[in-house]
Amino acid sequence: MSRLMFGLKGLDDYRHFFGTLRQLPNAIVHNFLIDLAQHELDNGAGEAWARKHSGEIDLLARLAESDRAAEEYLRYRLIQRPVTFCMLALYGEQPGFFDQFVTVSGRSDLLHNNGPSCVFLASHFGPQTALPFLLASSGIRLTTVMAAPERELVLSLLSSYCPNAASRIELVGVPDRTVLTKCLNALRRGDSALLFMEFSESDAPSKARARFFEFDVPAPEGPFFLAALSGRPVVPVRALHDGDRHLRLIIDDPIDIPRGRREELGEIIMDRWEWLEARVRDHPAQWLGWQLVAERFTARTASKSCRRGAATD
Repeated sequence: MSRLMFGLKGLDDYRHFFGTLRQLPNAIVHNFLIDLAQHELDNGAGEAWARKHSGEIDLLARLAESDRAAEEYLRYRLIQRPVTFCMLALYGEQPGFFDQFVTVSGRSDLLHNNGPSCVFLASHFGPQTALPFLLASSGIRLTTVMAAPERELVLSLLSSYCPNAASRIELVGVPDRTVLTKCLNALRRGDSALLFMEFSESDAPSKARARFFEFDVPAPEGPFFLAALSGRPVVPVRALHDGDRHLRLIIDDPIDIPRGRREELGEIIMDRWEWLEARVRDHPAQWLGWQLVAERFTARTASKSCRRGAATD
């Protein structure tokens, strides 16, 4: 949602656009949105976006070792992701739509009857902005984080069109020093928390580091400490696009987090980062972390150039 979709300028435009579309059958709207997004991509939006994000696209193409990865990434960012959000917001609580649009695989039993309280550990795959809705639509009550520019828009649209799911979600803005406290309170009252494992030094400073592709990156410990403090398991979760018209919600086995054994906790965190790299290699075009990786690559390259320049002076 970092890019406003279909030329819409803000919340009022979204409400008017959604109000018009919702009067039509969802199959017609789905086709229309895909065609509209494709038209934008073919008529300048794709080239403009690619120029702005050339660093992450070049890095993706190199690290993914795939000639098609960059093309697929562009389509994912400009078509699949925005269309999916619109469809879920518009029709997510329409009878039968969720079962038709979303396939749940893995530990689907963890979503039944509000499921056991846990720390859902997500990564920035697929429609990660819609991930809280996907879990809440299954009956999960959760607290999660979302960047301030998106939070108002997402919460307003979900409250308008998917009030049942929205009532089960507490969105906390970032940066917010109370995030972990609010998530811990949710876990203690028997609800769940949804946190993302990828690095963000400004939002979640961390002493832990991990090797990710060829980079040394910060590895936030917050989700794992929450699980240890609350006695709840960590449950990895991700959503992936399966073509333009379908999603897979994947729930992995719970991971029990030991209390008071920091060395063992560090091993679990490192294992998760190895797992994430493998999943990114499986689906490089559907991971949204390339921009963060590109920023670190650029900073590292600039730092090396400065050191070389200083050495020759």
